[in-house]
Amino acid sequence: QSVCPLCCEELDLSDQSFYPCPCGYQVCMWCWHRIKESESGLCPACRSPYGEDPHQFSAVDVEAALKANKLKEDA
Repeated sequence: QSVCPLCCEELDLSDQSFYPCPCGYQVCMWCWHRIKESESGLCPACRSPYGEDPHQFSAVDVEAALKANKLKEDA
């Protein structure tokens, strides 16, 4: 499983398809919002300013989310 390099929390399905900067450095949505609202607003890796919208974000497939939740419950 992937983890956010900043908060060290596991990336959920929506975070796994979330790339807020063109450099490809991946952080969770919570950390991205925190950086934009309370910090410098710069990517921790390349120091480019974050835009209003993430560079790349794909909507999560509902079926995949339900399956992942079921697997978590069974674990």
